[in-house]
Amino acid sequence: MEEKTGTSADGFIQSQEELDHLMYGVYPSSRNGCGWVAAYNVQHYLGNCDDPEIVFREMCDMLPFQGKRGTPFPVMAAYFRRRCIPVRRIYGTPELLDRLALKNQVSCGILRYAEERIPHYVTFFRVEGEGEARFRFLNVNEGKEDFVSDMQAFRRTHVTERLMIRILLFERGAGQRKEQGKHKETAASGAPFVKAQ
Repeated sequence: MEEKTGTSADGFIQSQEELDHLMYGVYPSSRNGCGWVAAYNVQHYLGNCDDPEIVFREMCDMLPFQGKRGTPFPVMAAYFRRRCIPVRRIYGTPELLDRLALKNQVSCGILRYAEERIPHYVTFFRVEGEGEARFRFLNVNEGKEDFVSDMQAFRRTHVTERLMIRILLFERGAGQRKEQGKHKETAASGAPFVKAQ
């Protein structure tokens, strides 16, 4: 049986389910780590960070209520503001997602929504060469950890609560690029922080 790792070959975290060894406040990341996972995936997409431990530690330091309420949306925005990464915060209905995607103004984002009343964050980014307005979604749910879809199909399948749409939008090249040698090794034991494939 092939071991699940939670990461993709290109360095994104695909599934928080494999992160039960990382406590995010009082709960394991497998339960409420979708916020820091989404933040890392955006940082990785933007080329600012290849080390999930850095983002994990920074987000833990900002986490209110001992993580009992997950990562509040304002904390997500504040995390990127602290790093001088321009971000647009948008509140709206599921249909707003379709309009934003079709305008071709979205290259990358974090979406907070609820599926069956459970709040969740996912990262999405535009996939070039996949036709008009196609996006890669990461850490959605079991069986759909990493897949490509248009925004309308995604929202019809996964966004079941109308009033919980929160979006952070980014542009590639936002923030500072990583510097050579800037990031430290993640584990003294030699084992990776998040296992890679």
